[in-house]
Amino acid sequence: MQDRMPSYGLSVAEALDAGPRPEVRRLRCRASMVLANPGDQRAVIRTARVRDLDGLRTEPGGSFQLRVAGVVPPFASARLPLGFELPSTARPGHYRFEVTIGELIETMSIDVPARPGLRVTPPLLIVTEPGVSAHRITVENSGNVEVSVSGTIAVPLDDELLVCRSLRGGLALFDEDEEVDVTAGRLLVRAARTAHDALAGAILAMSFTSDIDPIPPGATAHIDVEIDAPASLDPRTRYVGVVPILTATLGVVVVSTKVASVVGATDASRSKGVGRSGSRRPAKGATPHRQAST
Repeated sequence: MQDRMPSYGLSVAEALDAGPRPEVRRLRCRASMVLANPGDQRAVIRTARVRDLDGLRTEPGGSFQLRVAGVVPPFASARLPLGFELPSTARPGHYRFEVTIGELIETMSIDVPARPGLRVTPPLLIVTEPGVSAHRITVENSGNVEVSVSGTIAVPLDDELLVCRSLRGGLALFDEDEEVDVTAGRLLVRAARTAHDALAGAILAMSFTSDIDPIPPGATAHIDVEIDAPASLDPRTRYVGVVPILTATLGVVVVSTKVASVVGATDASRSKGVGRSGSRRPAKGATPHRQAST
């Protein structure tokens, strides 16, 4: 098609119909227009010009070219598809575009919905001792609305050994009473009470301080995270917590034991003798040492 088609005498049989389709990283605007050709020559359409009236994709009043493919047979109508990408950070709102095909000019409008989204790195924080610890995460605003990540929250923790702990609490009834006095109801109550006591103080206090607040669409912010782990947590188990941050999830693992540092400090001494039984085998021909009986 030439940019102008006066000889074809095309007309608009159906007005433009458009709407954005949200995808993972972008917004795709797809439109279509039905053109009628009353003449005896087919119309081959290859380009269209789009004028951005509200500055969604270009400066207000700016325009861009689209490569399209459409053929309108003589004395017939045909639907011409149009499609172009919008910025992934396009703000929510109502926007208008003006499409020019030959001498035809049609106006279409689209509604961009709010699409909040966040990406958090790293997705997991590890706390190795009670008290206050400092961490840092990176938050990328992958949506099209401003987001604020700041404030203080309380995060309840789950005990990984809670089932075992509850079971032991219930079975302790057999050590306290005669077997005939232990009923299913009492076992259930004791198990539930044990679980309640174990989780009563298992709560983290977490505060978030961002270097950008609010975070605009497409921007990345560094968040300082301060975690206060209570000293009452049982050092023989591990606790896990989940912090929902809009569309992202930040996990927290609390391991109050010093297992990692102990293993690291004794690697040299464990490399030869420890691994299977932790004791040395007696030399060949030697008499094993026996402890004198009393």
